[in-house]
Amino acid sequence: MFCLLKLNANGLWQCTRKECGWVCKIRSDKPPTRNCDVLPREQLQHIILDIPQDQPEIRDHVQKILAETTEPTLSDKAKHYAEAVIRWWAAGCPVRSKELQDRCRLTCQACPSDQFDPETETCKVCGCSVRKSRFAIRDKVAMATEVCYKDHWPM
Repeated sequence: MFCLLKLNANGLWQCTRKECGWVCKIRSDKPPTRNCDVLPREQLQHIILDIPQDQPEIRDHVQKILAETTEPTLSDKAKHYAEAVIRWWAAGCPVRSKELQDRCRLTCQACPSDQFDPETETCKVCGCSVRKSRFAIRDKVAMATEVCYKDHWPM
């Protein structure tokens, strides 16, 4: 099955199927030929990086597809954790107050988007553990530089 392509407002070919979300980043008079399959999570993440910043509606659409896909892969989890630690370290390792950490954890456990897995105590969106740890480096909730990917945490 091929992508059903149309020219968007920026003159780029994009697939009209919601499940696909593909956008051709090369301008052309003729539409490219492309197989339209539900893409693996890693490919969707690369597509997001390829979408120009001036096309937020397409970027949001692809991110929505990503959010609706299955739980993050092990490589996704490792990447998210590494990025979190780098941000936290670069900011001087700031730690949230215990009260705010508890509020964030409670918000996760009662997730309005139903993305919390109580068995593993992890977020289904980013894959991060919401378990309390003695060490902030092992606790995303404790790292004051980190936010909920769905913007549910109190500030």
